[in-house]
Amino acid sequence: TTTAPYALVVLNGHYSSDAALGRLRSGARFCVCGDGGANILHSFASARTSGSHDLFSLRPPDAIVGDFDSIDPTVRESYARDGVEISELSDQDSTDFEKCLGRVHAWCSDAAVGAVPAAELIVCAVGAFGDRLDHEFAAINVLHGDSASRFKRVLLLSEAASACVLPAGRSVIRPDAALEGPTCGLLPVGGPCVCSTSGLRWDLSSTPMRFGGLVSRS
Repeated sequence: TTTAPYALVVLNGHYSSDAALGRLRSGARFCVCGDGGANILHSFASARTSGSHDLFSLRPPDAIVGDFDSIDPTVRESYARDGVEISELSDQDSTDFEKCLGRVHAWCSDAAVGAVPAAELIVCAVGAFGDRLDHEFAAINVLHGDSASRFKRVLLLSEAASACVLPAGRSVIRPDAALEGPTCGLLPVGGPCVCSTSGLRWDLSSTPMRFGGLVSRS
């Protein structure tokens, strides 16, 4: 949970918690779906409309971007009728996640809508986990790129886990015990590093980490 301003990105992966997605959508200052991510949001919204337990509104996204090879045509038409901004971007050198981050950054630069500066905005991305392994690694790769570095933080969220890049220096992790933990992993994805921790079951003390060597699990 966070009180900081955040944007929501819905990617075309696995996400099955409509309650959590409803909460995220309710509090998001801006919401963009990456291609087939619109199918996920639309299916949850349709299920809530037909149910009687709707505690959080699943409003339409503010925008949908991507090359549109996976969005359901009926979903696209439905959101178009709702006035959702739909941008077909055929660039194959960037992922749908990167396209989404680009649209969020454009929103941050739009003073006319009272947007939040990118350096103060957290981006929460759902749908990055639980589908194809190569897509998961592609999403993690985006966290290390320029498109993510412009924001205060970019988080990958699933029903059971969250992931982010920790910058060099000191970081404090405060998990929400009701939603996260008790496990924690420190992965040297960007390259070899040296890490010290406190508060974990198995702490590190100036410990070198790298793939092919030590990877922290606690």
